[in-house]
Amino acid sequence: RGLTDISLLERFVHLRYVDLSKNKLKDLAPLSNLTQLLWLKVDGNLLTSASMQELPYLQVISFDRNHITDLEGITHPLLATLSLKENKIQTVLGLSHDQLFSLKVLELRGNKIKTTAGLGVSKLKKLYLVRD
Repeated sequence: RGLTDISLLERFVHLRYVDLSKNKLKDLAPLSNLTQLLWLKVDGNLLTSASMQELPYLQVISFDRNHITDLEGITHPLLATLSLKENKIQTVLGLSHDQLFSLKVLELRGNKIKTTAGLGVSKLKKLYLVRD
Protein backbone atom coordinates (compact mmCIF):
# COMPACT_ATOMS: atom_id res chain seq x y z
CA ARG A 1 0.00 0.00 0.00
CA GLY A 2 1.94 3.08 1.16
CA LEU A 3 -0.31 5.78 -0.33
CA THR A 4 0.52 9.32 0.75
CA ASP A 5 -1.63 11.24 -1.76
CA ILE A 6 -5.30 10.55 -2.47
CA SER A 7 -6.09 13.68 -4.52
CA LEU A 8 -7.10 11.46 -7.46
CA LEU A 9 -10.21 10.47 -5.47
CA GLU A 10 -11.59 14.03 -5.70
CA ARG A 11 -12.96 13.19 -9.16
CA PHE A 12 -14.98 10.19 -8.01
CA VAL A 13 -17.79 12.15 -6.40
CA HIS A 14 -20.25 9.23 -6.41
CA LEU A 15 -18.15 6.84 -4.32
CA ARG A 16 -20.11 5.42 -1.39
CA TYR A 17 -17.62 3.04 0.27
CA VAL A 18 -13.91 3.83 0.66
CA ASP A 19 -11.25 1.80 2.47
CA LEU A 20 -7.85 3.52 2.64
CA SER A 21 -6.46 1.46 5.51
CA LYS A 22 -2.77 0.65 6.01
CA ASN A 23 -1.33 3.58 4.09
CA LYS A 24 0.70 6.64 5.08
CA LEU A 25 -2.03 9.25 4.82
CA LYS A 26 -1.74 12.44 6.86
CA ASP A 27 -4.61 14.38 5.29
CA LEU A 28 -8.15 13.49 4.21
CA ALA A 29 -9.00 16.84 2.58
CA PRO A 30 -9.35 15.27 -0.91
CA LEU A 31 -12.37 13.33 0.38
CA SER A 32 -14.39 16.53 0.88
CA ASN A 33 -15.85 16.23 -2.64
CA LEU A 34 -17.23 12.75 -1.94
CA THR A 35 -20.60 14.03 -0.80
CA GLN A 36 -22.32 10.66 -1.42
CA LEU A 37 -19.93 8.75 0.86
CA LEU A 38 -21.67 6.42 3.34
CA TRP A 39 -18.75 4.42 4.80
CA LEU A 40 -15.09 5.33 5.34
CA LYS A 41 -12.27 3.25 6.78
CA VAL A 42 -8.84 4.84 7.24
CA ASP A 43 -7.29 2.51 9.83
CA GLY A 44 -3.52 2.32 10.23
CA ASN A 45 -2.47 5.63 8.71
CA LEU A 46 -0.55 8.65 10.04
CA LEU A 47 -3.56 10.86 10.75
CA THR A 48 -3.30 13.23 13.71
CA SER A 49 -6.84 14.62 13.41
CA ALA A 50 -10.29 13.18 12.71
CA SER A 51 -11.48 16.57 11.51
CA MET A 52 -12.94 16.54 8.01
CA GLN A 53 -15.29 18.59 5.87
CA GLU A 54 -18.86 17.64 6.78
CA LEU A 55 -20.12 14.79 4.60
CA PRO A 56 -23.93 14.79 4.67
CA TYR A 57 -24.56 11.05 4.20
CA LEU A 58 -21.59 9.52 6.01
CA GLN A 59 -22.82 6.89 8.48
CA VAL A 60 -19.73 4.88 9.48
CA ILE A 61 -16.11 6.01 10.00
CA SER A 62 -13.20 3.99 11.33
CA PHE A 63 -10.01 5.86 12.30
CA ASP A 64 -8.43 2.95 14.24
CA ARG A 65 -4.65 2.84 14.85
CA ASN A 66 -3.73 6.38 13.83
CA HIS A 67 -2.17 9.23 15.87
CA ILE A 68 -5.36 11.18 16.60
CA THR A 69 -5.26 13.22 19.80
CA ASP A 70 -8.73 14.82 20.01
CA LEU A 71 -12.30 14.60 18.73
CA GLU A 72 -12.67 18.13 17.37
CA GLY A 73 -14.15 18.68 13.91
CA ILE A 74 -16.27 15.54 13.56
CA THR A 75 -19.53 17.00 12.25
CA HIS A 76 -21.29 14.46 10.02
CA PRO A 77 -25.06 14.67 10.70
CA LEU A 78 -25.94 11.02 9.84
CA LEU A 79 -22.87 9.45 11.46
CA ALA A 80 -24.08 6.43 13.47
CA THR A 81 -20.80 4.58 14.17
CA LEU A 82 -17.45 6.20 14.97
CA SER A 83 -14.43 4.05 15.76
CA LEU A 84 -11.18 5.56 17.05
CA LYS A 85 -9.51 2.52 18.65
CA GLU A 86 -5.82 2.70 19.57
CA ASN A 87 -5.16 6.39 19.03
CA LYS A 88 -3.79 9.01 21.45
CA ILE A 89 -7.07 10.51 22.62
CA GLN A 90 -7.21 11.74 26.23
CA THR A 91 -10.56 13.55 26.34
CA VAL A 92 -13.97 13.20 24.71
CA LEU A 93 -14.48 16.96 24.47
CA GLY A 94 -15.48 18.02 20.99
CA LEU A 95 -18.32 15.58 20.41
CA SER A 96 -21.71 17.23 20.68
CA HIS A 97 -25.34 16.38 20.03
CA ASP A 98 -25.67 19.45 17.79
CA GLN A 99 -23.17 17.97 15.33
CA LEU A 100 -23.57 14.23 15.87
CA PHE A 101 -27.25 13.75 16.64
CA SER A 102 -27.32 10.31 14.95
CA LEU A 103 -24.29 8.80 16.74
CA LYS A 104 -25.19 5.47 18.36
CA VAL A 105 -21.84 3.64 18.66
CA LEU A 106 -18.59 5.24 19.85
CA GLU A 107 -15.53 2.99 19.99
CA LEU A 108 -12.59 4.45 21.95
CA ARG A 109 -10.76 1.35 23.24
CA GLY A 110 -6.99 1.57 23.53
CA ASN A 111 -6.73 5.32 24.12
CA LYS A 112 -5.66 7.24 27.22
CA ILE A 113 -9.01 8.74 28.18
CA LYS A 114 -9.09 10.05 31.74
CA THR A 115 -12.72 11.25 31.87
CA THR A 116 -15.94 11.13 29.87
CA ALA A 117 -16.91 14.61 31.07
CA GLY A 118 -18.09 16.67 28.14
CA LEU A 119 -19.51 13.76 26.19
CA GLY A 120 -22.73 15.32 24.93
CA VAL A 121 -24.18 12.75 22.54
CA SER A 122 -27.72 11.89 23.60
CA LYS A 123 -28.59 8.99 21.25
CA LEU A 124 -25.44 7.03 22.08
CA LYS A 125 -26.31 3.38 22.74
CA LYS A 126 -22.82 1.82 22.94
CA LEU A 127 -19.65 3.39 24.34
CA TYR A 128 -16.50 1.25 24.39
CA LEU A 129 -13.65 2.42 26.65
CA VAL A 130 -11.96 -0.84 27.72
CA ARG A 131 -8.14 -0.71 28.01
CA ASP A 132 -8.15 3.08 28.39
